[in-house]
Amino acid sequence: MFLDILYRFLTQFGVSALNFAAAILVARYLGPAGKGIFVIITLTAGIMVTFGNLGLGQALLYFRAKKNYTNRELWTFSLFFALVWGGVLTGLALAVLWVWAPLLLKIKLDTLLIMGVGTVPVLLWIEFNRTYLMGGHQFHLYNVVDGVRGISWFALAWIFMAVSSNRLQAAVVAWLASAVLTGLVQLVLTWNPGKLRVKKAFAMGKDLFGYGIKTYVTTLLQFFNYRLDAFILNYFSTSAVVGIYSVAVSMGEAIWKLNNSVASLVFPKIAALSHEKANLLTPITSRLTLTVSFLMAVVLAAAGPYVIPLLFGRAFAPAVTPLWFLLPGIVAFGLVKILYGDLAGRGFPGIGGWVTGTALVLTLLFDFTMIPLWKASGAAAASSISYMAAAGLCIFFFTRITGIHHREVWALKGADVKGIWKRFGK
Repeated sequence: MFLDILYRFLTQFGVSALNFAAAILVARYLGPAGKGIFVIITLTAGIMVTFGNLGLGQALLYFRAKKNYTNRELWTFSLFFALVWGGVLTGLALAVLWVWAPLLLKIKLDTLLIMGVGTVPVLLWIEFNRTYLMGGHQFHLYNVVDGVRGISWFALAWIFMAVSSNRLQAAVVAWLASAVLTGLVQLVLTWNPGKLRVKKAFAMGKDLFGYGIKTYVTTLLQFFNYRLDAFILNYFSTSAVVGIYSVAVSMGEAIWKLNNSVASLVFPKIAALSHEKANLLTPITSRLTLTVSFLMAVVLAAAGPYVIPLLFGRAFAPAVTPLWFLLPGIVAFGLVKILYGDLAGRGFPGIGGWVTGTALVLTLLFDFTMIPLWKASGAAAASSISYMAAAGLCIFFFTRITGIHHREVWALKGADVKGIWKRFGK
């Protein structure tokens, strides 16, 4: 398990470095206002994908790990659903945005927004196939796919914006092309079609969505908790402020790359383990991950005032203060990712809905209170408060279900350090 986490984290680190470099390019070429518009366009597509997922992603992971259906059946169902349902979602979104885009997003339904929305079927396929790979413990292919998307996004963004006079358009086209390329690579690497009778497809859909709807609520609420503040901030301020805030978010959420790497392995591992073995694995994983996350946050807080202006440009220097406000909550919420992965693997995916729902209510409450007063810093403080509250609630549910004392999931032990030193220190 530890080596799997290390391999996954190293891959994520490399991909994150490429994404970070691409974010720097976008910021440098577009400036705060242009980056803000780019963020709104890509987030709109992201919201549609999260809304349209319907929990199928997590269900594919769970049922493939449990081996309830054949790989051919799961692969075929996921591809068909992604393309058909994704096309329906795109049509519905275009109809809504035709009227409401200027009010909701402060931008018109132009070619760039249409391209962003049109990416939804591909993004759904990418998401479904990633969880399909995780459910089959095909971590190497999962990492390859992540690598393809990271490399292609960085390379295309660099090339397209360097040669184009319309750099915002170039950034959106590069983002779209990267998604399409990644989807095609996944199609080739995992190609496994099979015949799926209508009766069997309905039975499978009932099982998949029966489980998935429990995780769907959690995923939807969690995404809104992460990203809705950008739209509220855009409403109360300007796209330039959104661009500045997005830098603080991307810097802070780099810490979650570690948490996401661990959580993506905890879910399928726990689903295949007994209750007793799961109780041994998750606490030590949680303690070590939290400790590393805290150390990363300390380094990031100290380096932020120097790194942000140096990399993104002096126009983005105001992102430092929001970053400081975000970091405590980001570190705390890392626990939610790991503990929820454990609970979902044990068959309690609905717990996440209570945790993220509470966090979202708090986020909205503080967003509408703090953003009009303090703009980006207010958005950051509101998110941090809700993240910490979610962590406390998740620990409460985890300890009640597993019987594990709360200190076991967050208080580092001397034995943990000795174990790491024994494995790598000699």
